[in-house]
Amino acid sequence: MKDNSWKKVLAKVLAAVMIFSILPFGILADGSVNVLDGQVTIAYSGTRASASVENDVVTASVRSLYSATTGTFTVTNRSGSAKILSFNYELTLNGGSCTIDNSSVESGSSFSKELSAGESFTIILTCAAVKDAVTTIVLKDFALNSADQVLNIRFEAPVEGGTISVNGVSSDSWTDGVYAVETTYSEGVSVTASPEAGYEFYFWLDDENSIVTIGDDDILHPTGDMTIHALFIAAASSEPWFQVGTKVFRDLNDAAREADQGTSKTIVPLRSSVLEAGEYNIPSGVTLLIPFDS
Repeated sequence: MKDNSWKKVLAKVLAAVMIFSILPFGILADGSVNVLDGQVTIAYSGTRASASVENDVVTASVRSLYSATTGTFTVTNRSGSAKILSFNYELTLNGGSCTIDNSSVESGSSFSKELSAGESFTIILTCAAVKDAVTTIVLKDFALNSADQVLNIRFEAPVEGGTISVNGVSSDSWTDGVYAVETTYSEGVSVTASPEAGYEFYFWLDDENSIVTIGDDDILHPTGDMTIHALFIAAASSEPWFQVGTKVFRDLNDAAREADQGTSKTIVPLRSSVLEAGEYNIPSGVTLLIPFDS
């Protein structure tokens, strides 16, 4: 009589492998990536979490299998001294969620925080409970600066739509429509945007039309020298504005080029508007969101 015990063992092993493969979890992923020549590390952990880096641009994501999955990304200052860490980020949630340093975020913006040597904060990504759903954050434009470094901030007065004030000084009183401030990250700058009747305030923007902050009454904590202006748009205007990542564009083709060349591939209209007649090219791989009435 033949001994078939090895066949029974093999059958059990194969059955176990098949059962494991369909369970709602995956292999625990752990690892880390470095930016700024190792002065900042981003360690990741969690089921199906991953991170990669290229030219100091970090792409971190978490992917579901059958249920909601969470990945934790721990950002640490490894510079050896207290620094201000800053970066811009872009989000693709796909029904998931993201928190940065315990604050929930829903769209791309900028982040900065003073960290002592070895201090950390976390980014937590959660994906939707849908098979192969992916939540992704792209971190870029990393910088480390001293908290007491003197920064030169230049504000430009609005041409129309309202007034702004910097540290209590109104743009109505500025010479040549410009106001310069020396400050530090810790001290910051107090800014207020006051739209005229019929206008709406949208953002504080730098000279590359990247969003600095969105509050109309806020304290800016700059991380470098910059020029800042406020964006006011007439409420009744039909002119289109578009956002790609942290940048804002008046022209759709400019927005499309940014999406094609950058890490954020989605063009988001800021408001209901009428697109001017003309030729527009949306490159392959770029998504233009189209508003519609439900």
